[in-house]
Amino acid sequence: HHAVADSYRRIIDHVRDANPEAKIFGVTATPNRGDKKGLRGVFDNVADQVRLGELIASGHLVPPRTFVIDVGVQDKLRAVRKTVSDFDMGEVAEIMDRAPITEEVIRHWQEKAAGRPTIVFCSTVAHAAHVAEAFNAAGIPTGLIHGDLPGEERRSILAAFAAGEIRVITNVAV
Repeated sequence: HHAVADSYRRIIDHVRDANPEAKIFGVTATPNRGDKKGLRGVFDNVADQVRLGELIASGHLVPPRTFVIDVGVQDKLRAVRKTVSDFDMGEVAEIMDRAPITEEVIRHWQEKAAGRPTIVFCSTVAHAAHVAEAFNAAGIPTGLIHGDLPGEERRSILAAFAAGEIRVITNVAV
């Protein structure tokens, strides 16, 4: 979904100017942008699209169980600036990356999902690391995955998660 961003468009437009016959191939798991800009300005054809419901029905995904936990920061989160396609994650981290909030999240997890494989989405790598440390300190085996993690380390964490050796994975935009 980044292809409509100015930085991407400059590159794509440069390629098209240099070679009008160039084919631009895009793949995304998140075609909907927060700013509602569509991808049709960049790509003329959607070859295939699979919806969440289809993946659940076909057995490729399990139905997600989500819980919203009120940790008393909704007003602060409403005031967070939005960037082109998302919230300013640095601002979100300033609000969310605090021990009392993480402790409350862990307490709720222990009540509602203890023992269940869980993925926790965090705002920054530092936030994800702090949340993973807190889960581990509470005796809950937890791994951290982020975009800069070497492939072998990522595969090792995912294998441990699949084997049930770790119960929780914290991540940032993965």
